[in-house]
Amino acid sequence: MKVNVIRADNPDIVMKMSLSGFKDEQTNNYFKDNYNRFVNRMGDHADTFVTAVKNVYSYVTNSNVLDSAKRALTRVDGTLNDKLIYHLDNETIHKPGLIMRKYVMANPILYEKFNNNLCSGYEDEWENTEQELSPVLRDDYIRVMDGYVGDESTIMMVDDNPLSTRERFMVHNAWDTVSDLIACGIDPTDFDKGEI
Repeated sequence: MKVNVIRADNPDIVMKMSLSGFKDEQTNNYFKDNYNRFVNRMGDHADTFVTAVKNVYSYVTNSNVLDSAKRALTRVDGTLNDKLIYHLDNETIHKPGLIMRKYVMANPILYEKFNNNLCSGYEDEWENTEQELSPVLRDDYIRVMDGYVGDESTIMMVDDNPLSTRERFMVHNAWDTVSDLIACGIDPTDFDKGEI
């Protein structure tokens, strides 16, 4: 048996010298056959893997799945998360999360009361952008009213609305609660449930 010893600092050179050292056709065929079997076996697994990744991606990005997840999150008792739109009632309207505060305050009547210092407005603990605009021209209001058919007009957004139809209904329900509390003389935006 003849053995060639290869010494070099560069691993690429060692690899090239090792592979080119096989002059035997039988050895070359052995490596080619093993390589081809490996590629064929891995090809089937790769197709299966790609299909599995596509299925997972389709499932995760499916709007029905996302809506179901949002519904599950909003049904959890005591969920007062700052990043969720959820149902508010006469009790929870006073201490909603930050996103809900923003959309509750998008109600034009409540926003005007806040501008005239007639309600606490969650003590300014909400994102109050576009202060220079009329309440009905603010983005928050337009997002809630997107697609709502009213007596005077229907607002349709050109851009994608970050609120789903279900979330817009939740905000409308919160606005109904706001109207009821204001009619009873209660400030819906006061953490201590004080009167207007």
